[in-house]
Amino acid sequence: MLLASACSSGSGGAAAPSGAATHCVYPAGPYGTNEGDVVDPSLKWQGFVDDAGNPTTIAIRDYFDCDGSKGVHALVLDESATWCADCAKQSAMVAPLLSAKWKDEGVSLVVLMAQDQQGNAASLDTALSWRNEYALTTGAVCADPAWTMKVWGGASASGNGFPMDAVVDPRTMKIVRLQPNDLEGTVVNLALSNQ
Repeated sequence: MLLASACSSGSGGAAAPSGAATHCVYPAGPYGTNEGDVVDPSLKWQGFVDDAGNPTTIAIRDYFDCDGSKGVHALVLDESATWCADCAKQSAMVAPLLSAKWKDEGVSLVVLMAQDQQGNAASLDTALSWRNEYALTTGAVCADPAWTMKVWGGASASGNGFPMDAVVDPRTMKIVRLQPNDLEGTVVNLALSNQ
């Protein structure tokens, strides 16, 4: 069982599938950041997919899979920071799950690196270093200097802690759970229900 824990900030799967089924239309808004809300389709980041050496644009729309034809059965968005010990612990536990289990179950992971070791905004180098350090060579690891998930789930204006996990249903792009106590169980249950 993978338990979610969080660091607090003192300041403030599978690769992205290509090609959408022609009949899939991204769900209409309003879009939000709480459980039950649809994720904003305009979200995108620069990062690394699988073990690629060159960065690319990763868009949330890439993971929308209304009928399962892309093989995406569950999506995990993980906001992390290099300085966060709980983030490192989670990435070390998730990496083997991705290659040994989650990939086959249709689980996609997008790690969003918000801050570097000094608490500064993350860069592509931060994302690449994190991906390499934790062998996150399945899924995507992105630079997220804007800290996309800072106030997801009704967190205070100063933001939520790290890691911040959102489990998203790729059929509807709705946030199923924020900060689940059992991340692995929540993800597997969603993936199995979508197969």
